[in-house]
Amino acid sequence: IFARPRPITSSSRCVISDDPETTPLTEEGYQAVSSARSSAKVATFIRRVVVEKMRGKVLDEESLVALAGDPPESMLDLEVVLWQALWTSIPGSSSGDLADASSQEADDSDPLAWRLWAFIALGGLVAFTLVATALWAIFYR
Repeated sequence: IFARPRPITSSSRCVISDDPETTPLTEEGYQAVSSARSSAKVATFIRRVVVEKMRGKVLDEESLVALAGDPPESMLDLEVVLWQALWTSIPGSSSGDLADASSQEADDSDPLAWRLWAFIALGGLVAFTLVATALWAIFYR
């Protein structure tokens, strides 16, 4: 019923340290890096969170450095800040959607444009059905 624990190898990235390149992207890793009091290390860790954990991009280096200079208290608070930040592009976040929209040229390739045309077609079908039903009731009564 119970699984045996796996031995930790020396190449494992699960060792918590103040090295922002290798420490896990967890609360413990965040606390270890932020306790080192190095803005450069915190910035590297935050970049890893955006890229590796949140699958996003950092769009403004100055904003990243500013956040690293005064980081949030916890990993959860950091993720909330990054999710709402306008200087990150994170899939599914409102800031990521805005960044993606501003980086694309305006064209008619909107992937959701079909919904407008589907709504118009559905409205036309309903109008046709109502008119046909009214005419049938008048002439074949």
